[in-house]
Amino acid sequence: MVERLRAVTIVAILLFSALPASGVDSHPPKTEYLPGIPTVKETYWEELPWWEATPRDLNRNGIVDWLEQIETEYPIGVMYDHLPTDEDIELLYEIGVSVRYYVSSVNGLLLGSVDSNLFPAISDFPGVLMIEPYGKVVFYGD
Repeated sequence: MVERLRAVTIVAILLFSALPASGVDSHPPKTEYLPGIPTVKETYWEELPWWEATPRDLNRNGIVDWLEQIETEYPIGVMYDHLPTDEDIELLYEIGVSVRYYVSSVNGLLLGSVDSNLFPAISDFPGVLMIEPYGKVVFYGD
């Protein structure tokens, strides 16, 4: 058994000693210099306002798309490009819609339940950006 182990060891030594040592036959790396600085493609981002980029209004008519399928009254909010004025509120009163809550932090008015047939008319009022749905607020974990 010892003789067999000795024979295997000798064969292994001869085999590994016949292999070239690392780096013995390697060539130094070529140094290449570029004639100038390469051109880098620049990416430009076009920043669009949220109401022009939102996936919630793909047809860009100022009404959240799924609201257009509603055939009854539904609670909505109206977002403006300015703080809503008395004139904006008067336009709503003229078509029979009253304001429930003024949300100055987002330039919006919460209108409560409104007949869905009025959504297109409201979205055409001056300065209206979007008609949004609203319901009850539910926090995570509630």
